[in-house]
Amino acid sequence: MAALIALAASWAIEFAQLLDLPRVLAPVLGSTFNPPDLFWYAVGAAGVLAFDLTLRSRSGRKSPAAP
Repeated sequence: MAALIALAASWAIEFAQLLDLPRVLAPVLGSTFNPPDLFWYAVGAAGVLAFDLTLRSRSGRKSPAAP
C-alpha cells in the first residue's frame, strides 16, 4: 500500500508540473514535465516494494495487511 501511495504522490507532482502553478512552488515541485519520469517512479516504487517483501520474507514477518 505504501508503494502505491508513493507512486501516486510522485505522479501527482509530475502531472502538477503541467499546470500553471505559482513560481514559488517550482523549487519544491519542479518546473518541467518529463514523461519518462513516470516510468522511473514506477520502477522505483516496484524496487522498494520488492526489497520490502524480501526483508519481510527473510524475517518471517507477515505483511500488515495479511491476517
